Amino acid sequence: MQKIMQGETGEGIQVVSSRVMMADYFGGLLGFVGFSLFLLHQFGLSWTAYSSGLLNLIIALLVSFSRSVSVISRGACVLVVMLTGFLGYRLEELMKIGEQFLYRDKITWSEQTRFQKLVATKPQEGFDNGYDERRLRQYRKSFHVKDGFDVMSGSARVAEKKENLSLFINGGLQFNSKDEGVYHEHLVHGGFALNPEIESVLLMGAGDGLALREIFRHEEVKRVVLVELDPAMVDAFRTRPELVELNGGSLSDPRLEVIHQDAWKWAKEGKGFFDLIILDFPDPHHVQTAKLYTTQFYKLLGHHLRPDGVLVTQGTSPLYDRSGFWCIGKTLESAGFHTASLHVEMISFGQWGFHLATKKKRRIEMISMLEAWPLKTSLMYASGNSMRSGLSWGLEHDRVRAKVPVNDMTNLALMALYGKKE
Repeated sequence: MQKIMQGETGEGIQVVSSRVMMADYFGGLLGFVGFSLFLLHQFGLSWTAYSSGLLNLIIALLVSFSRSVSVISRGACVLVVMLTGFLGYRLEELMKIGEQFLYRDKITWSEQTRFQKLVATKPQEGFDNGYDERRLRQYRKSFHVKDGFDVMSGSARVAEKKENLSLFINGGLQFNSKDEGVYHEHLVHGGFALNPEIESVLLMGAGDGLALREIFRHEEVKRVVLVELDPAMVDAFRTRPELVELNGGSLSDPRLEVIHQDAWKWAKEGKGFFDLIILDFPDPHHVQTAKLYTTQFYKLLGHHLRPDGVLVTQGTSPLYDRSGFWCIGKTLESAGFHTASLHVEMISFGQWGFHLATKKKRRIEMISMLEAWPLKTSLMYASGNSMRSGLSWGLEHDRVRAKVPVNDMTNLALMALYGKKE
């Protein structure tokens, strides 16, 4: 090998190998930086993968004409490049066909934004996607505080008439319109039950406008600031008719101010004080989301909360992510909050949980106020009865809560706990 290298290049194998490895490392670094910081955000996963493969084929074609390669091999290489080019011409159509196989229901809209992949689906005609209307009616019958509730009055009309539409973000279910009201009513209205004088609200995440729909049921609210990273998410739910129907046009309300910024950066640099802060972030799958459940982040938000204010956050599933759920609650307490933890039952996600936190009211007082349920707003799912049921926890949860660590920027313990029942 040494002699061959010496004869071909005039240099030793050590020199040639070092140059090859240096070029390989440099190319890998360039590819990683270009992929993660530019290509993926600008062109999406499918076009990035396609263009990378096509570039390699073109390089192979050029090399074939600069070397002593047979005519047949060159022709085959040209044919492959032409075929790949034709596939690129039909790539969007082919990707839609392939993408449909990933979803049970028909895709009605999909978009690769700079930050995420958004997909909306609806069942085929006559296909109900397994969502049992009887279970939803039973839920309302079990927990609704008012008999004979007029579901066709006010903004409740939107929630009752909406079609069965699902939204997926990066392949994960974000909500199904059949039962998203269970989630959003308990996310939002518990804060209003703990503070009857809420005029200003900070909402982080929730660019779909569904939590906003619930906030704007309260006429006393004068100002809402929505901090959402992805502008395309807000644009879609502000303009697409089927999505606007779901949120009742809440994203066009004049009381709303939308800020497209990273939540951590806004918490650190943003200005303003609020009576209610609602956090509707994705689950802590990775570092970027796990840091939004840390002691440091909650302390930053505490500086934006008025003395009698309430902070509410979604807390993942106490059923499928028991340790992670209680880790979030414990982390809030480490940031100086008193907490009351709540769970609800949903068809889409099974059991889901929330944490309500205040600086002044202790847990026993919060629980008492939630169970009394002073709200006069007519709701379809949230009530004093649902609160009494959701605020009750078994001894097993007490055991798990006692042993889980606090999620801190120095350890990001929540990432290791996420997805574990214990």
